[in-house]
Amino acid sequence: MKRFIVFGLLASLLGGLSVASLSAEPPKANEKSSKHLDRAGDWIGQISKVDQKGASFTLTVKTAIPYARISEYNPRWITIASGIYYVTEHFTIWLPADTIIRVLAKPALDEKGLPIRGPVRPDPKDPGRRLGGVPGTSKDLKAGQMVYVWLERDHSSGSLFARAVVVDKEPPGR
Repeated sequence: MKRFIVFGLLASLLGGLSVASLSAEPPKANEKSSKHLDRAGDWIGQISKVDQKGASFTLTVKTAIPYARISEYNPRWITIASGIYYVTEHFTIWLPADTIIRVLAKPALDEKGLPIRGPVRPDPKDPGRRLGGVPGTSKDLKAGQMVYVWLERDHSSGSLFARAVVVDKEPPGR
């Protein structure tokens, strides 16, 4: 019974995250009309490739799926084997013109060029200050960055569109 539950969860996860959005051209529904797009969740992943035009990027999502199965059954004892499946998937995320992009704030520097200690204060006039960071553009997205992405899915083409992208970590050495 547990085996069916675990495999059912795995199948629903892999089936729900279809790879239909891996086309090379932007979908025709790039004008974000709210009647065709539904929420597709909030994902955390790493940018593996950015389109040269800045219209899309490839997001790598790593998922750990725990499982447990009965490996031996005897009327006196039950042996249960457990472990974790690791699944890595790649998705093409399209960036419409109205996507909110936030990047990490650079610390203020003193006259010697050293960073000033203390928290960076957000601009009170910035409408997206609650997301963190400072406003950015699609040109600020680079391969290797860890990002939070709020997504919408077009049901007719299966394409994924970003509502907001927030850079969490820069790649090492940059």
